[in-house]
Amino acid sequence: MKTHKFPLLGVCLVSLIGSAAHAERFDLESAILESATAKAVGGGKRSGDIATFFTAQKEMVYAALGDLGISLDSLPADVRKNLERFHTTNFAAFKMFSLGLNAQDQGKFAEAKAFFEKAVELDPNFQLAGELGVSMPNSNVTGTVQLQAALAAAAKSATASGKVQVEVDLSSAIAALQSGQTVVVGNKADSSVSNASTRDPSNNYSSNPPGSGTTYADRKAVGVSYSIQDPSGVTVSVASTNEWTLDQATIDGVGLVKVGDRAEFQVTRSSAASAVIGSLNLADGSAVSWGTWQSGPGSFTVSSKGLPVTGLGPQFQYLIGQATRDMPTTGTATFAPAGGFLNNASGSIGVDFVNRNVQLTSLGFDLNGLGFSNLNGTATYASDIASGFFKGNYTSGSCTGCAAFSPTASVFTGNFLGKSASGLMFSTVLSTGNGTVSGLHAFNK
Repeated sequence: MKTHKFPLLGVCLVSLIGSAAHAERFDLESAILESATAKAVGGGKRSGDIATFFTAQKEMVYAALGDLGISLDSLPADVRKNLERFHTTNFAAFKMFSLGLNAQDQGKFAEAKAFFEKAVELDPNFQLAGELGVSMPNSNVTGTVQLQAALAAAAKSATASGKVQVEVDLSSAIAALQSGQTVVVGNKADSSVSNASTRDPSNNYSSNPPGSGTTYADRKAVGVSYSIQDPSGVTVSVASTNEWTLDQATIDGVGLVKVGDRAEFQVTRSSAASAVIGSLNLADGSAVSWGTWQSGPGSFTVSSKGLPVTGLGPQFQYLIGQATRDMPTTGTATFAPAGGFLNNASGSIGVDFVNRNVQLTSLGFDLNGLGFSNLNGTATYASDIASGFFKGNYTSGSCTGCAAFSPTASVFTGNFLGKSASGLMFSTVLSTGNGTVSGLHAFNK
């Protein structure tokens, strides 16, 4: 049973529970509870033939919104689109997905991951199941202490970076922390310029007044990629992009020295050999560079919550550049591959700065001896992160040399670079059927 909280309304919406009464029939029941009193304030039932199940499910969602006093017309276009979309019409896949949600709510993330992966196997176009499968940790969280530790880590990471309104998807937070990443959930401008007038509530994205970008503390966007071998011998590749303060991302004459916060996530060059492989000047005059730390396993260090990450591979790759502090709010732009670790990169990334939409179109590249092509996907960049962090799963694509490439189980992230987003930093982790491969690349407007 999945619970969604509406803090402003003070109510909870309990998701629809489907039970097959017969082989060809279904029963659905919903309830809406006031969170403070547990008093029922709405709900409904539907029954019918399996063929009408998904239509009935949508009808109940719309009815629940009506009980909450929310009209479809009042919702943003992207929210309405997601509500109206049928994520799957495969009943068996939907059943696996529902079992996954139940397991997730109980902290049984390993079981949930298996259910979501089975849902994608039954319906390869079930993108939502693929996204949740990727976000699930491989271990369960059953104790209160573990739950509190994960939430505390996410909250500390957010507040340490000057962020507000922490909203945590627990399973994603734990997955990120376990893979050596920092949990980032929304931030704001420096306190001197952060107030209600700097936001556009009708669109829920930052609309900074002209010139306000100069009052932001300067930050660096950094992309990282490395591999970990778990105790069973399986190698997992990790890649991500993020935004850091200047004291959290330091460089010297031979490249990146360290990035991160020692209390949460940090990588340090230590005794590894360092080399800057390339750099690119953006239109605004800032530069993005990329390089490696290359040595035997363990010469550089990665720590999560102060504890060392073991089983590191021999190479660490990075991209670093000036993080955008003042995102455009009008117009569109197209970004093309400009340099990094994705060989023979092609395709484009289009951005709609009005609606904050990111569109990956026919991306292609070679990575670790594998050829990826026709990669497409969409995302919405964050409204509360100055450099517009975005994350998504591919909707389609192919791979030459992969055992069983899964686009919907493969993820990409990005942050914008330079003044007024004149470039962007891109990372990707791809599921090949024999584990994962990862890479980083810079794109130029």
